[in-house]
Formats: sequence, C-alpha cells, structure tokens
Amino acid sequence: MKKLLVILLLLPTLAFAEKIVELNENNTMNFNQAFDGAFVAQKQIEAIKLCALNPKSDIYIVAYTPGGSISAGQLFFDTLKALPCNFHTITIFSASMGYQMTQNLGKRYILPSGTLMSHRASISGLSGELGGELEQIMKNLTDSVTELEVVASNRVGISLESYRDAIRDELWLTAKEAVKLNHADEIILATCHESLMGTHITTVRTFFGNLDVEFSNCPIITAPLRVLRSNSADTFKFNTYFTNIKKRVKATF
Repeated sequence: MKKLLVILLLLPTLAFAEKIVELNENNTMNFNQAFDGAFVAQKQIEAIKLCALNPKSDIYIVAYTPGGSISAGQLFFDTLKALPCNFHTITIFSASMGYQMTQNLGKRYILPSGTLMSHRASISGLSGELGGELEQIMKNLTDSVTELEVVASNRVGISLESYRDAIRDELWLTAKEAVKLNHADEIILATCHESLMGTHITTVRTFFGNLDVEFSNCPIITAPLRVLRSNSADTFKFNTYFTNIKKRVKATF
C-alpha cells in the first residue's frame, strides 16, 4: 500500500519530466551562426573529426541559427548523412535552413523554450537573359527548394500542399506546438559537462565591422560574454545586434 501511494504521488512529476541530455566535447556541435560557405565548412570538418573519434555514436547539433544559404545547408546535410554517426538536433532557435536541418537529420529534439520557424524561400542577386539562362537558374533553385519542402512535409507527415500552406505567412512554433504538430520529436533539457566550461574567441562579421567576441563553449549559453578590442559603444551595438537574431530571419531562407 505504501509503495502504491509513493507511485501515485510521483506520477504527476514523471508525466512532466523531460529527458536530460548531457553535452560534452565529444558529442556536441554548436551551430550558432547563419548557414554560409565558410561556417558550414568549419562544421563539416568538425563533424568529420568528431565522428572519426567516436564512430556510430550520437552527436548533438545545438541549433541557434537564423538560417542562410540553401546550397550550403544541403552540402552540410550530405556530409553528415555520409558519416557513420547519428546526428541529432537540439533546437534553441532553428529558423529557415535551421528548420530544414532538423527535418533532414536524426532525432528532432527541442528545449522547452525553443522555437522552430519555417517560411518560403527568397532569392536575391539573380541576373541573366530572359528566355535564356535565367530560366534555367530559376528552375534549378525551384527544384532545390522543392526537394527540401518534400523532405520536410514527409517528415512532418503532411502533404506538400499542406506544408506550403502552413509556411506561407511564416510558421512559428513553440516547443509544445512543434511536438504536437510533429515538427519536432521530443522536448528535452540539456546540460553541459565540465569539458564545455571553457570559452573561445570568434571573429563575428557585423555591419559595425569585424568584432572579436568571447563565447562560452557550452552551446546552451548563447549570448556573447564580452566583445574584445572594442569601445563601449560598439559593444552596446553588437549586443543589440546579437540579441535581435530572431528579428533577422526574414532576410534569408
């Protein structure tokens, strides 16, 4: 009787307990910038090295990204799918190509405070002859976007038309809504092992110029710790720029 009473008392706690994933230097990748050629190249190398050290292991990509280049993203997915490891995503903020990353890789984890966002692709900088190569370029881009949309709609379990309808005016999902609508698999909590308690310096390109910024090695700590070789005005501007990352997602897919 006492055991039954204890179980009944624990049931509410167990029902709402999230899985906790411990991140460490051997199982974690921090994807905290936009998808562009240079950043993706770094992450390709990082993924290859991590997987070589721990073949067939689970590797967690902690995503805090506003999206970016479609071609860079597709190359990143191709690289990871060829490696003998299981690459899962943990979403803090996954927009646009970040959203596509969650649908193209392994388990789609999301923090309780996480956000997923998908929208229609946008194109800039096109040129070419009408009735000539411009149509071929457009067809290639359209085909690439359609391929991503098909993968996403299949992963979510809805038709391509329903998916396009959902993202037409931007689809923003909280963690609970993402799991409920099958855009994510599970809400989890994440913690960092002591091996990720250090910091690193990254040069960040902003419209204020290049800034050397110190970040924590723990990817769930997203804000910059300090800006180096910069006056207080630049520091204030950068902090404003960085914390407004969610407001910049319309710029690219």
